[in-house]
Amino acid sequence: MFSTAPLLHLSKEQAVYDRLRTAIISGVLLPGQRVIPQEIAGRYGVSSMPVRNALMRLEAERLVTRTPHREFLVTQYSASEIQELYAIRAALEGLAGRLGARNMTAEALRELHQILGRAEQHLIRGEFGALIAVNQEFHDRLYLQGGNQQLMELICALRDRADRYRAVYDAIQEIRDSTVQEHRQILSAMERGDPEGVGSLIASYTERAASVLVRLIES
Repeated sequence: MFSTAPLLHLSKEQAVYDRLRTAIISGVLLPGQRVIPQEIAGRYGVSSMPVRNALMRLEAERLVTRTPHREFLVTQYSASEIQELYAIRAALEGLAGRLGARNMTAEALRELHQILGRAEQHLIRGEFGALIAVNQEFHDRLYLQGGNQQLMELICALRDRADRYRAVYDAIQEIRDSTVQEHRQILSAMERGDPEGVGSLIASYTERAASVLVRLIES
């Protein structure tokens, strides 16, 4: 069950929002599951207003859906949403990879090798949550090297939209197992001085991840 620890330091609305969002993204609250405001309010010892405000924020993010009967349900997974989101991500992250590779320095390349080394250790130890986090760190370090802040903000916004598929993504062994190899290939392209190759690899891997996700939820 999702956390019921006291809500401290944050506004009540923000705290409820954070707890519910985490529960949805982690798969504790499943697609199609009812989210009952009165139960949430009782669980956290708050009034109905911060709960409803939090649910409306989650509705705006398409994490929950309101029915004609004004019930809130965790939004069902959508193959078309995955295809649309990941198509845009492939284009933008491919561009960010090219920019980062064009501006690559010896120091930044060393940092990317160090991040890859940590990812290899997480994979060997079966620490898949840590592996996914380090995977994102690798991409962030590369993209930030490109120096385009607006592009980074767009990529982060799209990641937030795709967060609800993280629990599915984390469970797919073929994606986890290929992550380190993919990053080795990206580093090899950078070391060859091939920014276009870096961008193409990132776009291709993103599109493949979308295909695997779609196949899984449709089956």
